[in-house]
Amino acid sequence: MKEYRTETKFFGDSLKVISEYRGDTIIQERIDLKTSDNNFDSSYTTISVWSTRATSRLDCSDKITLTIDGIDFKFCYEDIFQKIDNTIKKAKEEDEPQKVNRLIETKNKFLNYKRNDQEDLSRIKEFFLFELLREIDFSAYDNQTKATVQKVRIVKYDTNFAGGRTYYLITKTNDTIARFDRTEYIR
Repeated sequence: MKEYRTETKFFGDSLKVISEYRGDTIIQERIDLKTSDNNFDSSYTTISVWSTRATSRLDCSDKITLTIDGIDFKFCYEDIFQKIDNTIKKAKEEDEPQKVNRLIETKNKFLNYKRNDQEDLSRIKEFFLFELLREIDFSAYDNQTKATVQKVRIVKYDTNFAGGRTYYLITKTNDTIARFDRTEYIR
């Protein structure tokens, strides 16, 4: 049975955190109550949605390894291609030709990499890898700590001036071995 509850905490006189727990998902509203010395209201609100994804045992023979900051992320090629094809289909339905072109270019880079391992995927890795973490099966290994990642906690945040996601890679003993911050937009 999923747990549903709300909790409000104050930290000093300037921060209020309202947490809503919905099973494995936590929605947090962090409200900065601070006003400046001249009574200018410089407060802001951050809404965060926390979710958790477990890693998988990849059941495929054709895998790709993408390494960022010493962490090897493995994916099945067929899952990547299926995700790209589904996203292309959706972009076509929504009449987004530039997005379709970028996705086709991304797919071609993966195809070229699969064929000869010579394609430079550095720009793709920095953004697309994190989209893959949210949507398809993966496994991950930290080469520095020699630890296998068991799950990733993803925090989607939105403020009145920016938004993005933070990814926490968690081990079997619930240690955070890496954190990646990705700003997705600035208003």
